[in-house]
Amino acid sequence: NTSPISSSMTLNACAACGGMLLHQTWHVKEMMRGTREVFEYAACEHCGSLQLLDEPADMSAYYSQGYYSTNLSVEALFRPAWKARLKQYRDAFWITGKGWLGKHIQQRMPNKAIELANLRHFQLTASTRILDVGCGTGTIPYILYNAGFKQITGLEPFIQEDIVYANGLTIKKGWLTNYTDEPFDLIMFNHSFEHLSSPHAYLDAAYNLLKPNGQL
Repeated sequence: NTSPISSSMTLNACAACGGMLLHQTWHVKEMMRGTREVFEYAACEHCGSLQLLDEPADMSAYYSQGYYSTNLSVEALFRPAWKARLKQYRDAFWITGKGWLGKHIQQRMPNKAIELANLRHFQLTASTRILDVGCGTGTIPYILYNAGFKQITGLEPFIQEDIVYANGLTIKKGWLTNYTDEPFDLIMFNHSFEHLSSPHAYLDAAYNLLKPNGQL
């Protein structure tokens, strides 16, 4: 439910490129949680980014109770143990393009996640250090960990506390801009970068956490 509203208000510069935001704004109702709360957006005349004006001081209310990615029971997707083993071979093939057994399992029980198939470009190995930013309860990190990529960490600001899964995977509670760790080979923003109000700050933070020749 969106409606363009003509406005004469002075708008901020675009958070993405620094260009001018158009004076026409859109009023959008919150629909996922059903509050019908109205938010105002404007578009950048230069890069076309649509961005929220007057962002709430505390965004946690919109990502906590009932938000799908922070409430998903990831371990349940890998039970019983035989299913986790089949997914191990299948997903390792889907991520790397290697493994004849995984290839056959993929043909019969396909994983269609393009986020994982895209990782083939990075030629991951068991020693690749990976950080997934804004990962919810850790679906993608769990898949990677189960597939043999043990040097992966998830980071999510809207979980109640750190999650330590029985298999050893850890999802840490926190914001990337405040996060410190040893450098990573690969940092990912799967379905999370478009939620950030300060994209440049997060790109800078990611850059500072990358190894030389690391990839984002």
